[in-house]
Amino acid sequence: MAVAKPKTPEVDLSGLLAASYMVQAFNVANTQRSQGYLAEAEGRFRASQFEINADFSELAAADAITRGDDDVIEYQKQVNALKAQQRVGFAAQGVRVDRGSAAEIQEQTAEIGAFDVVRIKNNAWLEAFGHKQDASRSRFNAQAALISGASASNAAQMNANNTLLGGAINAADSLYGRRGAPDNPDEKVKTVKTVKTPRAQPTIYNYGGEPRGGHFGRLA
Repeated sequence: MAVAKPKTPEVDLSGLLAASYMVQAFNVANTQRSQGYLAEAEGRFRASQFEINADFSELAAADAITRGDDDVIEYQKQVNALKAQQRVGFAAQGVRVDRGSAAEIQEQTAEIGAFDVVRIKNNAWLEAFGHKQDASRSRFNAQAALISGASASNAAQMNANNTLLGGAINAADSLYGRRGAPDNPDEKVKTVKTVKTPRAQPTIYNYGGEPRGGHFGRLA
């Protein structure tokens, strides 16, 4: 007599699969968030470096103006010294220093000195302007670095949220996706056979009004 083998109970792994989906989603989301934090931190660091460069450029611009002013003062001393030497020379030759050619030479020296003073100031201003432009570029780059880091961080946060959402959807699908399915997947769905009802045959009548095939069914 054959002994029926006991059926192996079916193990439901949907809960374990759902948990694995969520763990994987959390791990990926944490990695994405970490990347976002690193990108934001890198943006802040780069911005701080650009700000430092801008500060140095501002200091260089102020130093250029200061050096220009000092050069002007020093040059004016040299011009005044030259004019004094000219006056002494003319006086030693017995020439009046406030009239004629002596006076014209001193005026030309003063005009050349004034022109050189303007040139020195312009050069100092141009140098300072270049440093100020460098400072402006550095501050612009600092803002761009902050914006770039923040954008990367926001994108990473969105990716992490989407990852968690995808993990939750996969987990829910593993738990509830088979709801309503038969317990035995090998069980075939039985089809209901339709029974055809025989079609009623029409009754044929003879000339006497009686149905053919009845008591009066024979024709005369």
